[in-house]
This record gives sequence, structure tokens and C-alpha cells, in this order.
Amino acid sequence: MTLGTFSAHILNAGATNMGVHVDYPYWTMKPPFPAYPVMEIQVIWMVEDFTQENGAPVFAPGSQKLCSLPDLAHFSKIAEKVTGKAGSVVISHGLCWHDTSVNYSQKPRVSILGNYAPKFVRPFKNPLDDMQQEVIDRASPKLKQLLGYELKSAFYKDVQRIRSGNLNG
Repeated sequence: MTLGTFSAHILNAGATNMGVHVDYPYWTMKPPFPAYPVMEIQVIWMVEDFTQENGAPVFAPGSQKLCSLPDLAHFSKIAEKVTGKAGSVVISHGLCWHDTSVNYSQKPRVSILGNYAPKFVRPFKNPLDDMQQEVIDRASPKLKQLLGYELKSAFYKDVQRIRSGNLNG
């Protein structure tokens, strides 16, 4: 797996739903979506408690098996808020229909989102684009793998090989 995105998500007081969706790369594809292999997994780390009042995410259990874009009527019948204590983690399939709920509280609700995909799926935003080389140089082999560094390095070597006319590897 490689890391596609990793970001803070702040749902401010009074924020409304963002809209029922599936995650990248599925929303770039034409349905029906492939059931296998899994193209994306989202991990949500709860920095604060997720409550009924502060915009806890809403998921439609089992909807990833439908391999389709969200059906709003069906979503509204089966969707459930996912609440939990700070430090808890939600792991979801990228095809599972989900949304945020309204933050009725007076405080922002903070979480950390990580999206992971197989190496053959190009990340929506390459995490290496904004990273200083010195950080990459100090990174462990596992972090380099998660960032897709080896893939970028291998791709660069292939391009250099082709440019030099050495087509035999």
C-alpha cells in the first residue's frame, strides 16, 4: 500500500454535510466499480470524541458491496453515525458510502485522515510533491514505501533508461 493523502480534517461549529460520496479513485471511474481489488482504504483517527452533536461521520454499512455511486434514498435509510472516544480509529473501504453530519456543537471537531491505496493506483495528490529531500533522505524504508518513493524512483530510472536508448533494461 501507498499513502495517497494524509491530512487534518476540521469540521467547524455549524458545518453542514459535505455530501454523500465514495472516495478516490472510485469517483474518477465509471460504475459499476470493481469489487476486487480494493482500490482505497480510509483511516480516520479521532483526535476528539465523535458525538451525535459534533458532526460524526455517517456510513452506510455494506454499501461497498454494491459497487456503485451512492443512492441518496437508500443511504438515508441505512446510514449510521459513527461515534467514539478520542484515540479511536475508523477504517473504511473507499467504496463505502459516507458523509459528515452537521456539527451542532459550539466547537470544531478534529480528526486525521489517511487514505491508502495499492501501489498501482496513482495517489490523488502525490505526498512527495511538497516534501523536502532531506526528509526523504532520513525516512525509514517503510515510510519511503508508504510515500511511494520506490515507485517514483523506479519510474524515474525507467524514463532515464528509455531516454538513453537502453530498451533492454
